[in-house]
Amino acid sequence: MLRTSGLSVFALSLALGLVSLSVSAPQAQAIEVTPVLVGTFPHFKYSIDPGDAGFNSKLSPGFGVLVNIPLTVISLQTGLLYVTKSFGIDDQSGFKDFYLKFKSLQVPVLARISPFPMLTVGLGGYYALGVGKITAGAAFNDPQLPPNSRFDESGSYADTQFKRSDFGLEAAVGLKVPVDLGISIVGDARYLFGLLNRHTGTSGSMKTRDLEFLAGVSFDI
Repeated sequence: MLRTSGLSVFALSLALGLVSLSVSAPQAQAIEVTPVLVGTFPHFKYSIDPGDAGFNSKLSPGFGVLVNIPLTVISLQTGLLYVTKSFGIDDQSGFKDFYLKFKSLQVPVLARISPFPMLTVGLGGYYALGVGKITAGAAFNDPQLPPNSRFDESGSYADTQFKRSDFGLEAAVGLKVPVDLGISIVGDARYLFGLLNRHTGTSGSMKTRDLEFLAGVSFDI
């Protein structure tokens, strides 16, 4: 009788211990998928033509999807973004309102942490590949031509002395606001520091220095 009671107490203690362990153990975090809209202010570290004063960035739209994979203290974030870049170049000899526009597929890879509730920061890198053609246009700054004379044309990356691929470092700071179980509104500000000289000419350089803004809704899966 005593032996049976002892076994019952042991079994009950073991069951309670397993329940307590399962309750106290950290729950596995879900993978997050986030469709996003992207706004890019493109810029370049530019040293090609001394007559060019610099870039006039234009807000350029895009979209994509991000995937956040929780690890231990940090999470790994990657995804695929379709971004456009449109900007003007000041003081082009013989032209005014000169602009350049191109599109890229961009893959970011960031390690992210959340130092405070709803705040996340990330650091990593990116790779981008240009798609399609580069579009350029300008108004002619020539009094001998009719008013509002301009050109708009598309060309290959090789024709414009511009490399199709790009890579570099990326830093991000963002907000994540839960709105329901497994659903959050997210926003990100990112800075892209290109390491590759994208100019293929014999002199000068063009390196990415972009500012990106992302907004979307994340879903746990």
